[in-house]
Amino acid sequence: MRALLHKPLRYHPNIVQLLGFIWGSSEDSDSAYPKIIIEYATFGSFCDLQACNPPLSFAIKQKLLHDIARGLAIIHACGIVHGDLKHENVLIFANKYHVPAGQPYTAKLADFGGAVMDVSQRDLSYLPMGTYPYQAPESSNRLSADRIKQTDVYSFGLLVWRAFIDGRDLSTELGLESRPTEASEKLLQQLKLSNDLLVNAVCSAQLYSSNHGIHESALTLILYVLAQTVLVEPMDRSLPRAQAALRGMCLSHINAFLQKITAANYERDEIERKEPPGSHGLAVDGLGFFLGNLGNDYDCQRNTPGYRPKLPHPDIAEFLFEPEKLKEILDWVQQQQIVYDFMEAARKTRSGTPDGLQPWKAAYYLFQCFLTGFGVLFDAKQACHWLQISANAGDQGDVDYWAMAWLWRVSTALSVPISLTLDHLQEYIRWGIIRGHQNCMEDGRDIIARLTNKDEQKRWENMIMEADWGRRTIAGGIGMPHFVPRKLRRSYNLNDISILEGQIKDELGIAYNSCLRINGSQSADNLLAKHKTADLTQAEGFEFDKIFVNHKGHGLLHLAATLGKLEALKYMVGTYLCDIDLPNKSLAESPLVCACRSGHFDCAIFLLECGANGGGTELGQETPFHWLCSFSLDRMTPLAKALIDAGADIEHASGTMRKDVRMINADWEDNFGIATTPLGRAVLMKSLPAVKVLLALGANPLTKVGHEDGIAVKSPTELAALLTLPHILEVLLLYIDEMFPGKILIFDEIGMLQAAHEKRVTPFDPTTLQSRLVRCGSSYKQAMFQTLQILRRKHENLRDWRSLEPGKPIEGMQLCQEVRLGNVDIVEALLELGHNPNGSPSHRPIEEAVLMNNEAVFRLLVNHGARTEVKRTFENGKHLSLLQLSASRPRTSRNGTFIAEYLIRSGMAIEPLPDGSPSSLALAIKSRYFDLSDLLLKKGADISALYQFGKGEEWITVLGELLLAHTETALQSMDYIFRKLIKNSDNPAVKLELIVNQTKKLSALQVLALSPVNVMYDKSQISARIIQAVLRAFPTVESINYVHPTLGTALCIASIKGNLEMVTALLAHKADPEIPMSVDRLSESDKLDLGLPDTLFNQQRDNEESTPLLLAQFAFAAQLSEFEKSSSLEIGFLSKLDCFEAM
Repeated sequence: MRALLHKPLRYHPNIVQLLGFIWGSSEDSDSAYPKIIIEYATFGSFCDLQACNPPLSFAIKQKLLHDIARGLAIIHACGIVHGDLKHENVLIFANKYHVPAGQPYTAKLADFGGAVMDVSQRDLSYLPMGTYPYQAPESSNRLSADRIKQTDVYSFGLLVWRAFIDGRDLSTELGLESRPTEASEKLLQQLKLSNDLLVNAVCSAQLYSSNHGIHESALTLILYVLAQTVLVEPMDRSLPRAQAALRGMCLSHINAFLQKITAANYERDEIERKEPPGSHGLAVDGLGFFLGNLGNDYDCQRNTPGYRPKLPHPDIAEFLFEPEKLKEILDWVQQQQIVYDFMEAARKTRSGTPDGLQPWKAAYYLFQCFLTGFGVLFDAKQACHWLQISANAGDQGDVDYWAMAWLWRVSTALSVPISLTLDHLQEYIRWGIIRGHQNCMEDGRDIIARLTNKDEQKRWENMIMEADWGRRTIAGGIGMPHFVPRKLRRSYNLNDISILEGQIKDELGIAYNSCLRINGSQSADNLLAKHKTADLTQAEGFEFDKIFVNHKGHGLLHLAATLGKLEALKYMVGTYLCDIDLPNKSLAESPLVCACRSGHFDCAIFLLECGANGGGTELGQETPFHWLCSFSLDRMTPLAKALIDAGADIEHASGTMRKDVRMINADWEDNFGIATTPLGRAVLMKSLPAVKVLLALGANPLTKVGHEDGIAVKSPTELAALLTLPHILEVLLLYIDEMFPGKILIFDEIGMLQAAHEKRVTPFDPTTLQSRLVRCGSSYKQAMFQTLQILRRKHENLRDWRSLEPGKPIEGMQLCQEVRLGNVDIVEALLELGHNPNGSPSHRPIEEAVLMNNEAVFRLLVNHGARTEVKRTFENGKHLSLLQLSASRPRTSRNGTFIAEYLIRSGMAIEPLPDGSPSSLALAIKSRYFDLSDLLLKKGADISALYQFGKGEEWITVLGELLLAHTETALQSMDYIFRKLIKNSDNPAVKLELIVNQTKKLSALQVLALSPVNVMYDKSQISARIIQAVLRAFPTVESINYVHPTLGTALCIASIKGNLEMVTALLAHKADPEIPMSVDRLSESDKLDLGLPDTLFNQQRDNEESTPLLLAQFAFAAQLSEFEKSSSLEIGFLSKLDCFEAM
């Protein structure tokens, strides 16, 4: 998947295209598994194409081999080794291009399951797989990155040979066995190491050429390609030469051509090396990928052999774990297995691969599992334990940073004590602040308030001050190390102007004097005038602005503004010709934005006095106004007014740069990717002072349009509601009531929860427990309740005013959704606000709690008066009790029988209702909830209870229904029944009835005999295992030879159905082959069940009773007649005839 998602490969014309991913169940299981979807290969594999068609012309072969060479060249350039190149792993598609003419096919590389990636020049790696006889002679050794690529080139040479000789088996050509044996592999290796294999290939190609009249130039080309690929020494092989030859280039010109390409590669590398750091824009590749996304092909190597041999490699594999989503997809057993794997990884009990799951990440995932109830029950203590394990990873620069920043907050909110020394805790808080975690400032102050020692308090206060200064300087105000010394291209001394001057001279060289202002250092007023008249229209800009200090493309002005070095900033602005609004290369942020983001008031005011644009840059992701929250309250108002005076728009929308591009570690939920106004950003930063200042200046808390028409933003009021910030929400609503004369409609508590879950306002669901714990800390429950309460009251106040109330939600609908999501405290909050615990007939919260098997929510609802005697009604008029719902709940629900036990203790009937619905026991067995099945059997449930099934509403037992599905899951349920039968052989309540279809009087064996061929399942011998299990359960002669009133015995039915598996098993168990079927007594329904045409039964009139042998003979004749009438050759007909013949 990494290979196929990599952009240089994703749109390449000779790499199979990945279309998407889906979740789906397998044929023998109802569990969900991920599946990848690739484009359909019209003509199958290269092997299929050559095996099923007349010999291809040489021109077509040459073109297909060139396609394969192009595909191989691009994956090698991306640092990928295919590892298993052969005919079967090349797919053939229709050629969508008309040039060159007469070429109907395109070849694409596929099956990257054995691919090798992430191999550095210093590492030695093994090939994980390969196919006899295609492996290179060195493929079993540990190889360097360059040498391991050459194994593909060797395999490609053998593929060329095989393609040339029309796909014949190479092992046969070499006089070897077609399947690998120890002797054949040893002989093959000897041929390869002595170059005799190349000699054999050349002789084989020459012989083929002679026998088929191949033109001499074609043979010469093939021999040239073989000479470039099928060589013993890996570094003597040359894919570019082979590719150039297959492209049709004159063989004598290839070396000179490749030399020119090498020079072009060097020139390109030099141009890229001189590009400003952090710069990005619409490059040729970017445009190609954009067109590729629209359905076009794009080749980064421009179909040029040897061009761009080094392209970006696929991103290192990242694990993505989204428990909230996966809980709705994976069954509980799968969830438990994932949790078990996480624990093994976290405890380092399983040796992994370089791309394996790291222990600290596994521990973090376990924290999420115990928090969300994924594969385990919610457990606050375990969640905090694993979060602490993740935090103690030793500075991995991964999720351990989050764990360190959240540990105190989460454990305190969940009332779980943590085993950390005060010094250790202080280190976590300190680094959390430096890394930009806003919550750590709040947590630090909370810890100080809990300390009783004055000296300790002072130490913590100093630590917080120093850490915050680090965040506001070297961490760029956002917690990222963009300005730490190791990230700077040079250590600029901003404290000593004379040293700084020398460093700038050194950078500018001979251009230094031309960069100086004519009058040297000047006042701010003069600078303002100069900047207004400065000629910035020159394409090259000022030389001073080309000094870049880090990998993000920040300049010296950005550096001084970020570090708060006012004197250095004044010196540079006053001394050098420069653009005071210069955008940096990565985010297009001006020095003023940097000053405001880091909270350096003096630097910001100075830049504004010198004429800096108060709105930042045209393409910037945010304006200085978006960082008003970085300042203390006393400086917010003067700065805000200065920004407005300098042209800032108070409603300017922030940008939506992708999280993975912006890369701010502390912004784990991508808050900075939300398009909103400065007021919305103040809400996101939870800055009530900034909210009040912006409101006082006229910011609109309801706006959904930015500074230009067509730019949508998220409303600050909606953000405050969804983020459960009641103290800010109240201020915004009060302002709305005062400033807007009309009644403004906003969503109520139900609308807020729906917007949160559907992610209509934020890119994440802010009501998840993890989100609220991190954002709200110990007040996460209180904040949710207060927010819902404020919205409900606001909505109630508007009811009398509104003449209409459109779209009123159905009673209980939202409670049901919160129950499904497992949001216990939100359910409790809604109940406290007056929501009806019984909901409405179509939305019963108690039913959802049972279906999710959520004990905590079930208790909560019952304690608030939810009725347990309710029944779910279906369209067919049937009803299911809560106990039946518990037995038929989704496989994604958690384990446990508490709810079922409670319902039984409260007097709920365990036997089915008289309306024909299945019993709780039948449902539990079908759903494989065997713990519940045990409980019901213990309480006296009847394992052979009848219920109505299917369109005909036939009365059957649970075994009768299970026998209709030949799957692994059905077999598991049957095995449970049969185990109970053996264990409780003396208990009449666990007696298993032979007749499983009471309506049609069919025994278990007869139901099996009636199984259509398309239901029988050979994988893992499931059908055979089911048949044997049923025969063991009913081993007596009476059971095996039970005679149906019209259909006869199971052997009769199996014989006429062509059920060979069943016939064989019955005969082995001494079934009587002489008991006949009364054909004249068959009803139309019986004939339909047997699935044979009326002609068969018309032939039987002279012989009304037929033995199984006669039935099989007549069925064979009928099938043969149908086959002869058919105009097409169907494999199904042939297999049926084979079965009848065998019988």
